[in-house]
Amino acid sequence: MRFLRHLWVPLVLILCMGAVDVKDEDETPPCERIMSYILDNLPESGTLCQDSAGFVYVDLDDDYIHTLSEFISEEGYELPPYFGRDELHGAHISVIYSSESKQYNIGKVKEVGETFYFKPLGCKVAAPKNWKGVDEVYVIAVQAPSLNRLRKKYGLPKAANDFHITIGVKYRQEEASQN
Repeated sequence: MRFLRHLWVPLVLILCMGAVDVKDEDETPPCERIMSYILDNLPESGTLCQDSAGFVYVDLDDDYIHTLSEFISEEGYELPPYFGRDELHGAHISVIYSSESKQYNIGKVKEVGETFYFKPLGCKVAAPKNWKGVDEVYVIAVQAPSLNRLRKKYGLPKAANDFHITIGVKYRQEEASQN
């Protein structure tokens, strides 16, 4: 017992000097918290939709964006611009882009209205090439074999990007104007 008493003082000193990293729950990386939240609270399915321009997507619960964006807002990410007007799609997984629908002459997709399932895999940060004014997007990568089969059925190649849910964007910081 005396032996343990002698170890107590050095242990307290080590902890006070910061030699041991005691992780606070708030220090958990955002992706771990996001994935835990998704698995505990959000559905892993959505409804296939197609808009008048031919864009085909899986419509999701908007909480995928509204709730999850809170986890990354302190890192400078904002809500994606998917809300506020009727022609905007809210939370979604892109399946067939309008340009692909035109190029491959897709027409009306028969599966519209059906439920499609996916598995959230993890978080990714990407720099979009064709999204003007946006430096980075924060996405949840998803696995969805049924969406790959749908694209193949309509004669489309494998999607250029992994299927994902965009939950945040970082807009390009405009340089201060020179006077």
